[in-house]
Amino acid sequence: VLRKTILMLEEPECYLHPEALRRYARALCGWAKRQEIQLMHTTHSRECVTAFVAAAEAVQSKAAVLHLALQAGKLESRLIESADLRALESADTDVRFLDQYV
Repeated sequence: VLRKTILMLEEPECYLHPEALRRYARALCGWAKRQEIQLMHTTHSRECVTAFVAAAEAVQSKAAVLHLALQAGKLESRLIESADLRALESADTDVRFLDQYV
């Protein structure tokens, strides 16, 4: 039923085995591309970020990560493109703690 809209999910990885999460991400990203839906997720899971970015790339969609951090009472956000995310991961940098690196 959903088409050309936004679907927001909170912690979509909850209670999923890592392989089930990868399958779920591929299925959801494929469906979203066919239905022209923009997916937005909140997560604290490195595995979830990796699974959804890989799934988006597999279905030839764009993916990006917004890192949010509360600094001195001010919410700061950083956009991380998928290519930058891969570079950070190859350097064994956990994007969840990006504010501690930069």
